[in-house]
Amino acid sequence: MSLKSLNSLAAGTCITIATTLGFSSFLSAIAAPDIRVYSEVPDLETRLNTTSNNLNRLPQSHLDVVDPIFIVDRLPGGRRTGGGYYSPAEVRSAWLGKEHRTGVSDEDIHDYVLSQPDTGLIAITKAAFENRIYQFTVFHEIAHSVDHHLGIVPAGSSVSDFAGVRYQHPRVGEYAAETYARFMLVPNRICRDGSIPANETQSICSQRLTNVLMNSPAFWNVPISFRNQG
Repeated sequence: MSLKSLNSLAAGTCITIATTLGFSSFLSAIAAPDIRVYSEVPDLETRLNTTSNNLNRLPQSHLDVVDPIFIVDRLPGGRRTGGGYYSPAEVRSAWLGKEHRTGVSDEDIHDYVLSQPDTGLIAITKAAFENRIYQFTVFHEIAHSVDHHLGIVPAGSSVSDFAGVRYQHPRVGEYAAETYARFMLVPNRICRDGSIPANETQSICSQRLTNVLMNSPAFWNVPISFRNQG
């Protein structure tokens, strides 16, 4: 397989365009984290560049545990929208034998995920990666990877602790992941209009959620500057 360096992408991110689609293949110098594309996405280079640049916002300890990111037409279950995180224990049963849906061969699943110790998989659909808010989807799923490896949910916290986050799900981990994504991308606007508690401003609400996030194990040892992003 012929690989060509894509110099416009930030160093530290592996970008590979799947040759099964007949595309050129790009690989930067260092593969951490690994982003693999199995779908035709308009303006792909710009979107990958933005993703790579935003990954630089993560603390190194978080960047180290971002599992491989696969951009696919459909998820293994057939869904064409959104994304998903598959823990190391879930990858084998969810992804093997599903190339007809995902475009990802069993060989690639073995080579890039199953052969690596304690490695899960982040999947983003083509539709989500083309959407104008694609970075929030990507970083929400990245948050689940960080949560699996380091923990972004403070002990004893509940959905009510994340009041101000606009999300509909019964699991507190989903609220923590949404908080994490918005903290990394728009730290001063974690809380959104229409979801902010009546006794808080957007600024106060966002700072409260930052404090909640900072109480999670994943942030115990990161530089104090991460409490004051933005």
